[in-house]
Amino acid sequence: TKIEPKIEIKDLAVVRVKDYLYFTFLLNEGCLGSIKIYTLNGRKILEENNLIFNFGFNSVPIRIENLARGIYLYKLSLSSLERKEKKEIVNKLIIDY
Repeated sequence: TKIEPKIEIKDLAVVRVKDYLYFTFLLNEGCLGSIKIYTLNGRKILEENNLIFNFGFNSVPIRIENLARGIYLYKLSLSSLERKEKKEIVNKLIIDY
């Protein structure tokens, strides 16, 4: 039997530089994905869809100039380009000017 590899994401970091958030990470395969940012109440306030992520290092800049200081949630969704596999990562994000 053949063991299918799973989507693996490593070294995920969210870094703020001026009016941008940079989502950086390593992937073990190419994926299609999206990044969504929510308030703590669950209201979606920012969404970037149809992002193409490559094998290896990825860096995605998201413009956040209109976000107030506070705690938010983000969801990184990945869908394999080769198989019917999906992966989601949800975590908190602190914006402090």
